[in-house]
Amino acid sequence: MEDITLPSPLTLLALTFSILLSYLLLSTLYTTHLSPLSSIPGPPFWSASRLPFLFSLARGNLSLDLQRLHKEHGPVLRIAPDEVTFSHPDAWRDIFHLSPGKPQFLKHPTWWRPLPGIPKSLVWCIDPDEHAFLKRCFAPGYSARAMKVYERVISENVDVLVRRIREIISAGEKGSGGEVDVMRWFNYLTFDVIGEIAYGESFGCLEGGEYHEWISLIFDHVKAIAALVSIRFFPWVERVLVAILPLVVNAQGDHFQLIVDKVKRRLGRDVDAGADMLSFVAIDGVSNFAGDGKKGISMESLNASMMELMIAGSESTAGVLSGAVVKLIQNPEKLGILVGEIRSRFEGLENVTFEALRELHYLDAVIKEALRLAPPLQWIASRQVPKGGAVVCGKLLPGGTAVSISMSAMHRNPTSFYEADSFRPERWLVDATTNPQSPYFHDRRDAVKPFISGSRTCSGQQIAWAEIRMTLAKVLWSFDFPLPQDWDKRIEWKAIKSYLVLDKVPINVNFKVRE
Repeated sequence: MEDITLPSPLTLLALTFSILLSYLLLSTLYTTHLSPLSSIPGPPFWSASRLPFLFSLARGNLSLDLQRLHKEHGPVLRIAPDEVTFSHPDAWRDIFHLSPGKPQFLKHPTWWRPLPGIPKSLVWCIDPDEHAFLKRCFAPGYSARAMKVYERVISENVDVLVRRIREIISAGEKGSGGEVDVMRWFNYLTFDVIGEIAYGESFGCLEGGEYHEWISLIFDHVKAIAALVSIRFFPWVERVLVAILPLVVNAQGDHFQLIVDKVKRRLGRDVDAGADMLSFVAIDGVSNFAGDGKKGISMESLNASMMELMIAGSESTAGVLSGAVVKLIQNPEKLGILVGEIRSRFEGLENVTFEALRELHYLDAVIKEALRLAPPLQWIASRQVPKGGAVVCGKLLPGGTAVSISMSAMHRNPTSFYEADSFRPERWLVDATTNPQSPYFHDRRDAVKPFISGSRTCSGQQIAWAEIRMTLAKVLWSFDFPLPQDWDKRIEWKAIKSYLVLDKVPINVNFKVRE
């Protein structure tokens, strides 16, 4: 028998490297030139690999990068081998709206599969029927009767915010004026409000002037969600990291357990019906929903949904409030118009009510413009094209393709908005929609859907609107805002990083007690 000569280790290494390199080259060639998505414009590296997308997300630059790439490549943009994102208003209709005979674009399982140890919930629920049932269970918590309860909670907490700002600037060197970090204090407000609305007890952030330790966990939790979901694109990496980094997974479990304990404590208290969100929600074993024979939401799903409510009901609202104040101060003329509308309508803070605030049309226009330029979500995570394929913005996409919406890029698209990067509340007034001579007449206002669209629209948007109206009205009624000379150098809203939610950077604003 002849001796068999085995290749040397160096030869084996070279062969392995050659095979791997060949695979990468062929894979790249397919995704960029032969894939069904190869005709969709996009940067080559993003089209060939998921890594540039994930790197951008990890750095908090996804929103800015997508705005830049849409300007270079257009409203239909390929951002990964299997994903296309859109900045054209028609994407809302094509992806999110239901119609007879049209298959539904379900949430993409890579993004929306529940995290380990977390039950299905309103947000982390892919099945439409399950989501519809959970939404029905929570519906009483967003009724007109519930909003009456929330009005007292919001109004009282905003009064505390105004008092605390007065105390801060009164204690300063100037006595009646000073700087306040609005990002921080608006977060104090929104967390205290959602604590009372959800569980009947405040976190005490406003009175204490600092974050509750639990809230700091929430900030970390949001960033961890982005990291945990990102590694799902590489299942073998996910398995390895979960094995060697149990602390990451345990941290999510610890945060969820805090929610479980808080819900349990609240349900153990003797609270009058209609006192808070939990007193309205139909809970399995406690009440039946709508008399239709179906039990209410299970405790597991209730806990998970309440965790989401904490994040969605605080982070997003505080971000929009901060963005609105920044834009108003940068545009003194607009600020003057709004201050005039508010102060001419109300003699005192006690006169500011939900009903009266609905009559302030310029206030609503300011909020809509703030939602356009500082949306709660910068990017809408992926849905999946149904089996058989579908057309989105005129592009036929194969089934299974991930599709998403670049909300910031859509809102700043110059083909959809006149002076798209400028703060112009007038584009939302009646004259802009009815007068063909208005420069804003042709604006695509239907592009702005900050609370998403279709069956997945945010149930809590009326609470957010009420809180934003009340806060801006009472703060602008109470204070003036002297503009420091270096304001433009202090903050550029577009440059704030986003990790699914805005980064918590200081936004120091000069407050002065009104004359």
